[in-house]
Amino acid sequence: SENSENDDYEHAVVAILYWSHLYMGDLLRYDESYKQAEETYLKSSKLYPGNGNPFNQLAVVAQSQDSLSAVALYYYARSMMATQAPSAMSDSNLKRLFTSNVKWLDEHARGEDDSFSRSIFEVNEKEGNKADKKAQRDWQQKQKTAMNRMALAKFVDLQWSFVKGVSLDGASSFQDVIQDMDSMMEIFTNLINNASFGESLLCKIVAILSFATLGASNGGKLCKASMFDKKRRKDPNWKEDDIIASNALAFSFVLRFCTVLMNDVGTYLANKEGGKIGSIRSLSPMLLGVSFVNAMYKGSEWFHGLPFFPGKEFSSTASANQNCHIIREFCKQSHDEFWGSVAKVANQLDSLSKPSSEDEATADLIEVKDFAEFCGYVPFDSFLKHADNHTSGKSKYAPTEEVISVLTQKKSTANKKMESEVQTMIQLFLLFADKNTALSTVYGYDQSEFYLARNPETNERELYQSSDSVDDQYEDEVAAAETNF
Repeated sequence: SENSENDDYEHAVVAILYWSHLYMGDLLRYDESYKQAEETYLKSSKLYPGNGNPFNQLAVVAQSQDSLSAVALYYYARSMMATQAPSAMSDSNLKRLFTSNVKWLDEHARGEDDSFSRSIFEVNEKEGNKADKKAQRDWQQKQKTAMNRMALAKFVDLQWSFVKGVSLDGASSFQDVIQDMDSMMEIFTNLINNASFGESLLCKIVAILSFATLGASNGGKLCKASMFDKKRRKDPNWKEDDIIASNALAFSFVLRFCTVLMNDVGTYLANKEGGKIGSIRSLSPMLLGVSFVNAMYKGSEWFHGLPFFPGKEFSSTASANQNCHIIREFCKQSHDEFWGSVAKVANQLDSLSKPSSEDEATADLIEVKDFAEFCGYVPFDSFLKHADNHTSGKSKYAPTEEVISVLTQKKSTANKKMESEVQTMIQLFLLFADKNTALSTVYGYDQSEFYLARNPETNERELYQSSDSVDDQYEDEVAAAETNF
């Protein structure tokens, strides 16, 4: 038909544009015009979001410029977990990134955890004795920049621990990782409380965490349960229990990071009680992170760590392993802290005015600022889809309107311009809306074991488990959670 021929023609044109920008980026990179190369690769990545090659090249550019190791890791994550065509080159490049990051840490006093954590406050509190205030501010900014880089280098090193995986047979392996996780969370809490990271970087950190979760103990590569037998035949010493435990540990870190973001949002709302709410730096990354968390609780073919979390029977042969029980307890703690923070923010929303019915009706995660750039990424593919997007299956390339937007560098008309307060309110209520949301089934995976329902006595949301002792009225409240939330 004529429409089909037009579609084929448009797709061919976009394909040519995609490859042209990819190769032009290569030429600019060879010429060491890194800024232009980065811009060109980014355009290429938006023309074919599910292809990993542009992201692999972006990671190479990031490393060539001695950028933050976390930025390069983000691009390798996008490259290796692209929905349509993951890059085969990223595997070896990723290992080199991790190795160079370890070298950088060793050269910059890796072991100064205590003094480093305390110095975050010292830089923000210290007044100094210098008369020149500008020089003092410049000094503080340099110190903050150095500490941010150190924090992100430590973060990248922790992700390598997840990617390599832990062994249930040796206590030192996973306990060292848990200790590093505790240290990293203390650092992140301090940095986020002091607004040291921007919204875009926080979103990239969430994307990296999702990559490490699904690629844990498998070199950063996706692995379905159906592939376990093949791995076992290839390597008789390979143990599925280790990949399950590594998935669980990495996911528990996602929960803890999202809890920090949730608490930061809650603190902001508490301080603005009764006042005008503007933009919240940690809101978008929180929404992105909680969306991923919800997708994993619902079940994913790539995620195998749920048996370590409350409410799931652990049928593995390692269930009698003492180390297994330690990890399960750690995961339970992360789980409870996360859901507790969700309940707290949900209760705070009760006192806020809802967005207009028109704004709420058109609200969609894909419309949240910068979320469209995560299309074509496997960890987020289940909740970041658009009706005319490439992920709908009709075409692997971006739709025409998006192509025009990319090439002209103009915002798509699909994204309405709103005041920051309206955007913030929509994002907050997207957490608990009925469609395309982070917590569309907040009462838990399998809709049976976990409930985030209102306590009939306090009228506040709390996390309830099916094993709790409840009276008939309480059970009615839990049963009504789906419709009355």
